[in-house]
Amino acid sequence: MSFAREQMLKKAGRVVRDFQFPDDFPEGFSGETFYVLRMTARERGEFESQFTNKNGKPLAQRQREVRQRLVIATLCDESGTRLLTPADLDGLSEQDGVIVEFVSAAATEVNRIAEADLESLAKN
Repeated sequence: MSFAREQMLKKAGRVVRDFQFPDDFPEGFSGETFYVLRMTARERGEFESQFTNKNGKPLAQRQREVRQRLVIATLCDESGTRLLTPADLDGLSEQDGVIVEFVSAAATEVNRIAEADLESLAKN
């Protein structure tokens, strides 16, 4: 049987993956499980488009926040409900950078975002 149009247009179930913080992370994180959501095509496009203005020019401040914005777009509970909103950006920006990087790396894995793609969004 060959791949058909209907298969491509049939809504796939949401993918939520669990990860665990290493034991050497700070208290409150050490050994804790967290969940990352795979974005839909629309969500991925919205995520990627927030780093440029309507004319395609880079938004420097947002480019410096690429990892935080990825965490906001993908960190969720085990049922796939997002835990953070864009209003949490400032607080997340003050979080330990290693923690943000660890969750961001999990999000890139789940969403198959190559490190080069993430760097491109940050530089654009």
